[in-house]
Amino acid sequence: MIYLELFLNLSLLISLSLISGFIEKRWSHRTQAGIWLQGLLFGTVSVIGILKPFVLGPGLIFDGRSVMVSLCALFFGPQAALIAVIPPMLCRVAIGGPGVYMGVVTVLSAAVIGWLARKFIHIENNPPSATQLYLFGIAVHLVMLSCTLLLPSGLRLLTLRRIGPPMILAYPIATVLAGKVLSDQLRSIQRERRLQQTKQQLDITLNAIADGIIAVDTESRVEMMNPAAEALTGWDRNEVVGKPMADVFRIIHTETREPVENPVQKVLEKGLIVGLGNHTTLIARDGTERNIADSAAPIRNEEGRIEGVVLVFRDVTEEYRLQQELVRSEDNYRRIFEDHAAVKLIIDPKDG
Repeated sequence: MIYLELFLNLSLLISLSLISGFIEKRWSHRTQAGIWLQGLLFGTVSVIGILKPFVLGPGLIFDGRSVMVSLCALFFGPQAALIAVIPPMLCRVAIGGPGVYMGVVTVLSAAVIGWLARKFIHIENNPPSATQLYLFGIAVHLVMLSCTLLLPSGLRLLTLRRIGPPMILAYPIATVLAGKVLSDQLRSIQRERRLQQTKQQLDITLNAIADGIIAVDTESRVEMMNPAAEALTGWDRNEVVGKPMADVFRIIHTETREPVENPVQKVLEKGLIVGLGNHTTLIARDGTERNIADSAAPIRNEEGRIEGVVLVFRDVTEEYRLQQELVRSEDNYRRIFEDHAAVKLIIDPKDG
């Protein structure tokens, strides 16, 4: 019966601890709002446990407040723990009875042990394992058992005999279960935030690159483009997502005016890096024409399968114009030199 009542009490508290992940996603525990909300949550959950306890005798109750307060200190720090200890301490004092001193000291000791364990585990970088949580739960509840010395002398031995075995068996396991919920939530949130930071850094990098960049999926539909690509194609990045690449990136041969095969399609077919030759013209959305140089490369997953293509291109209109002028100048010079009737010599100035 003792085990069943304790199990029900601890199960209730473990299920309520799931709300912590909801809070952490919206208000990080690194912020004052997050600290207060986590502290109030665990303090409130502890009070709920006190109101649904295992009653050993009048004014002598046992519940999961030590689990909740210790985990609050472990995962969210001393400030949150300080907030969390106030509601259960006030509630326990209000209930009164011979176990009031033990109850208050148990809450305080759980918070202190949680804070010390936090400093030792460095939880911000490495959420605790199941083994660490179990040993942590053992430590918290061994101290809790030692607090029976604060009971009236006639109740100490009786309390230890009846509550000692289930406490040492059930409470550390409850600590592991609730702790794993919090640990998995923390890992998931940290992973999500790292991905978000990586995405932000990638966006900053792409926005700073002067070349146009367009990424497409395996169906040759646009997934993203950077500002340089927006400027060259005339398309807004928010408009092009999901559009066929051929609609956004229209290219023709500069001299023949015939359409040129899109390099993205070549990459998807061959799986190799492909570059366009000279004489390629990009026709922007508004009809503006620019000579471009570009290359496309496959995007592969960890297994080596192609998941998309990234296209990098730049405006070489001025370079192309100068190159064509140079070609025309050379042709004119050669024509004059070869076709004119006068005798012409080219003499090396070094050796005559």
